[in-house]
Amino acid sequence: DSSGHEHITYHRIDFYWNNIFKITTTNGRPKYPVLTKLIKNILIISHGNADVERGFSINENIISSNRSLLSQLSINSLRTTHDTVKNSNGGYSHNVPIHKELIKAAQSSFSFYNEELSIIKVAEERIRKEKEEKENASKIYQEVLKQEEELLMTQKDLQKQQQEANSIIADGSARLQLAIKKKDSLDIERATILIDGGNNKTIFPNQTVGMNDCLLLANVPVSRLTPHEIVQRQHGVYTSDVFINMNLYNSMAEFSLFS
Repeated sequence: DSSGHEHITYHRIDFYWNNIFKITTTNGRPKYPVLTKLIKNILIISHGNADVERGFSINENIISSNRSLLSQLSINSLRTTHDTVKNSNGGYSHNVPIHKELIKAAQSSFSFYNEELSIIKVAEERIRKEKEEKENASKIYQEVLKQEEELLMTQKDLQKQQQEANSIIADGSARLQLAIKKKDSLDIERATILIDGGNNKTIFPNQTVGMNDCLLLANVPVSRLTPHEIVQRQHGVYTSDVFINMNLYNSMAEFSLFS
């Protein structure tokens, strides 16, 4: 400047190169024709994220909120369709030419879509059935466990009654022996009545205890059963061990009736 200070002036890069391109030879031709082409091509290359950001905006417009779980392949397919429509005949979908290959591609895509839906439906149905079976098995498990507890309680009560009957019979037998020694007919009659009462009391408990024993043998503890076996038990499907135990009970019942 007029004061003798130097100042640095910055210009845009295209302004700088434009001045270079204007340099000519003595005959008026451009001095750097090849360099001019190279620099112009370099300068039109994108140096920012504009294209990427524009792609995000396009994705947001073509992908609705209820389709946010689409795979990368599906998103790329949507983008390809969008770009094809945009770059063909003014960007209107009704101007896109329809040919056989395009129709076949759409039909194939629809077939794959239906096949995938069928696979998903089968998988969901299998999961639903497995869940339902587990819930039923758990419910049956609790019911069978309750039945086993009731059988055990009944067996304990019957065993208690049996012990009481045996005690009455033992007491009556002791009194009978003593009355026989004394030759006391009244005490003999009383002791006989006491023994008969004990015998009558023990008939039903003996049969019932035998039945409960067989049922407990047939009802293997549920903790040792698989869910499938629990369901079988609930529906009356028994194993060979159960039939053996039930036959054993039937034999005991017949013996008690004819004895």
